[in-house]
Amino acid sequence: MNNNDSKLFYDFIRSNGFNPENYYQTLELVQSVPNSMSQYLREYKQFLLSRKVTYSELEEYDIKGALGYLEADATITVPKTLEADDYFRYHRPKLPYTPHGYRYPDISEFDTGVVFMDEFSRNEVSEIIKLSCAKNFPNMFIGFVSDKNDKALSFKENSLKRLSDIFSYHMVHDTDSEKGKEFYLMKR
Repeated sequence: MNNNDSKLFYDFIRSNGFNPENYYQTLELVQSVPNSMSQYLREYKQFLLSRKVTYSELEEYDIKGALGYLEADATITVPKTLEADDYFRYHRPKLPYTPHGYRYPDISEFDTGVVFMDEFSRNEVSEIIKLSCAKNFPNMFIGFVSDKNDKALSFKENSLKRLSDIFSYHMVHDTDSEKGKEFYLMKR
């Protein structure tokens, strides 16, 4: 996958109701920094949380985020590492009365979730399920862009449809014949 697919997906969800100006703060999951949609959301309140994040790329792209994941109860977890300590020392507000502490967002601070999938790995699907189960999370945009001749296209499509049925999402599909791309989105 290349950066162009994330831009295509960003444009697709914008044309299907995603308007970052209307949301308080957007949480993006599962994607690496160069393939994230957060790079197009820098002027809005966003946070990229993924196991694929590197702190050097967050700095390079000037994106807020962390290397982390959601727990089963949709709690955001950012493992404490030297790299995270160094990053948050300079990029996040300090906690009061905690000389070496740092703060990253809590799930309750977000009203919108965005997931641009590419691998359909167990971790990606698990993060979507946890986010979908989070309370008070009214706006969700989850999907992928695929080449028309991708051998895994039907698997990806069926996986997204099953998730859509489980969590009562509205499913949207579109095709761009000129670019040879298929777009799939589930939203609420």
